[in-house]
Amino acid sequence: MDQIRQDIDRPVDNPLNHSISIAVNEELIDQFIDTPELIHSLKNIATVLRPYDDVQFYTDSSLQRDPSFIDSMGISWINVNQKQVHFSASAILWPSSTKAEMLACLSALIVAPPRTQVTIFTDSAATIAGFD
Repeated sequence: MDQIRQDIDRPVDNPLNHSISIAVNEELIDQFIDTPELIHSLKNIATVLRPYDDVQFYTDSSLQRDPSFIDSMGISWINVNQKQVHFSASAILWPSSTKAEMLACLSALIVAPPRTQVTIFTDSAATIAGFD
């Protein structure tokens, strides 16, 4: 399993940083996600992860080709810090296996607290190359 690691400067421990953190997460979630149920779920996850200064995610995705219906991509991840914190969803527009994996990574990144160290474990070489 390969990993993508992004180190970001850590903030000074200040209660104001927690408010800013949630505001940044909520803005990103509102900008990229359009389903109310997923927005609610991701915002709750962002709140749970707020106290962590190092978060790790294992991502996975799938692509289902269906000649009689719409092709769909499944995306999911689990957080290593809190194993009960996980996410899964599906997408249908412009399906590809690389896009599905990148969407899984993006959904993990938008819930990670700003100015924290994020590690993403993925088995997709194309995704790693895309992020590099």
